[in-house]
Amino acid sequence: GYETLAICLHLVDAHPEAGLAPKPGSAERAHFYQWMAWLTNTLQAALILYFYPERWASPDHVHGATTVKARAEARAGQLLELLDQELARHGGPWLLGERFTALDPYTLMLARWTRHFGRPARELPQLGPYLQRVLARPAVQRAYVNEQIGAPPV
Repeated sequence: GYETLAICLHLVDAHPEAGLAPKPGSAERAHFYQWMAWLTNTLQAALILYFYPERWASPDHVHGATTVKARAEARAGQLLELLDQELARHGGPWLLGERFTALDPYTLMLARWTRHFGRPARELPQLGPYLQRVLARPAVQRAYVNEQIGAPPV
């Protein structure tokens, strides 16, 4: 959870020439921080509940983990809808609008975690095409090869 945020912020600050975050002190940078924190603390947190429901269920409750997992999937689905609405609201190709940032591969990673959901991220009207744009980037393609991640679907 929290280490992803720290790693992303360190990388964008250590390599400003890569342009993966707006300029520090700008309104766009504040928006970047907002989404980075939301991805970590809200969407990723819900997905962790989905993947590790037994951490949150009483061992003596027979259906506890199943219930937690189902609720986590439902909550993550609501959060994916919010992402979809944000993309529709601004109409740009990337999460911040016209600018590709570190938010975009992070969103791709989290969206990939939903690939076995009843309604995965790729099926939402704005998220689906957005995820395809992120996947089409050469660096993302190289990462998939280097990490031996199977071909999409995300």
